[in-house]
Parts: sequence; C-alpha cells; structure tokens
Amino acid sequence: MAIITLASWDWFKRFDGTKLKKRGDEYDELKSALGDAMLEQACKYVLLHLLPSPHPRTKNFYHLLVTRLFPSVRRHVDYVEIGSPLTNKHYIAAPHGEIYGLDHDMVREGKRRRHETPKEKKIKC
Repeated sequence: MAIITLASWDWFKRFDGTKLKKRGDEYDELKSALGDAMLEQACKYVLLHLLPSPHPRTKNFYHLLVTRLFPSVRRHVDYVEIGSPLTNKHYIAAPHGEIYGLDHDMVREGKRRRHETPKEKKIKC
C-alpha cells in the first residue's frame, strides 16, 4: 500500500545539502513522526461519501455513507519506507521536493488558480 500526502519544503529545507541516508537523527525522527501519523490516519480515518439516493422519488437527495479506511491494516504492516521532499529532490531532481511536476502554489499559479465567477455573468439556479 502506498500513502501519499503533501509536505512543506519548509519543514525539510534545513536538511538540504545533507547526504541521502546520512541526514541525522532529527531528520529521521521528523520523517518517522509524519509516517506514523499517516499510517495511523489510514487505519482510523473515517471517510464520508455522498451517494445519490437509490429511490426514484428522492433522486436529487444524497445518502451519507461512512466507512473506515483499512481499520485492520496496522497488524499487517511489516515494513515502512518514508520519503520526504528531500527524497524527491535526490531521486527526481525536484528543486523543492515536488511530487508531481512544478510547485503548485499561488506564486506560480497566480490569478489562474482563483476560481472566481465574473461579476457580469448571471448564473441560473
């Protein structure tokens, strides 16, 4: 199983310039804490799904389905490997550890990221 989340470059940039597998105890502890938290979330997290109603008379209504993600996975974990933005920088040459191409922030995206409706456009409800 692979669990992926976003991690800020700022959390790891103080370790930039260190060698892979030799970044020190503080770095290893930070990665372990984040990895443990991610695994714990995968074991406990409650996922809420909105599903269309199966009844024709209420087709515009939604039912809430609550499921637990992998509640018993913890006892089956034999090995955990945790990467960080520095791992990505080392292996895929991502300058700030981006996992999918360019950094997705407001500085690069600018106004294009803002999903605003033009004031002059009327919306029918």
